[in-house]
Amino acid sequence: MYFHYYNHDNAAWRAVGTAGYGHQMTALATCPDLTSQKWTVLKDPKFGMISVWDIVPVLPTEEKKWMNSQSSCHAIQRLANGQWLAFMRGTSVDQIVQLGFATSKDGREWNHLSENPVIRQNDGGGGLKGIYRPCFVGYLGKDKAGKHEYLVVWSESPAEADVPKVMYGYTTDFTKVQRDPRGYALWEMASDGPISPWREGNRLYLFAGKYVQVIVLPVSSKTFSPAMKEGQ
Repeated sequence: MYFHYYNHDNAAWRAVGTAGYGHQMTALATCPDLTSQKWTVLKDPKFGMISVWDIVPVLPTEEKKWMNSQSSCHAIQRLANGQWLAFMRGTSVDQIVQLGFATSKDGREWNHLSENPVIRQNDGGGGLKGIYRPCFVGYLGKDKAGKHEYLVVWSESPAEADVPKVMYGYTTDFTKVQRDPRGYALWEMASDGPISPWREGNRLYLFAGKYVQVIVLPVSSKTFSPAMKEGQ
């Protein structure tokens, strides 16, 4: 389970020259049996002076302005090829919110893409100036050029009124995302938090706060098998 926390020791975090201001960062907890709800937070005493309660920030803030204040509200999942992907929401000290990506082999040590932020305000693509939130990423198969293509879903909301609108995009490398030319989707979602997707056969369930969206997918026996379910 990935969660973000407010780091009360952010002044010490910044004082030792650690990347970013460390106001809010993302941590990790594990549970051997989900029915027990007994979670163990990843901690290390060496972080005790700069991160509250010895918490290890697996996705800390960055020195780069786009995520120097808050590394929080990320959508994290494992792709069909086994790679972990963090669809990240970065917030700067002046409260500009933009989106980027990080990859990992084990879900604990992450490599932030140098191209971040990948989805940003005023990028010429027609996006709103306001609040950006990551939702989820889905695998679409190979495109006409033979490259693995992914669906990227996020929301945008004007800064003056938190009314998120869902946007779709497409990418093959997570360094460039092409917006869907049809514009914003019409279905509702919660104002905060990522969307949790789950696929059963030809139905895609999207859990978004108090809302559950069900989408019937066009699937043929040639393109779908149970082995493809996870990560799509």
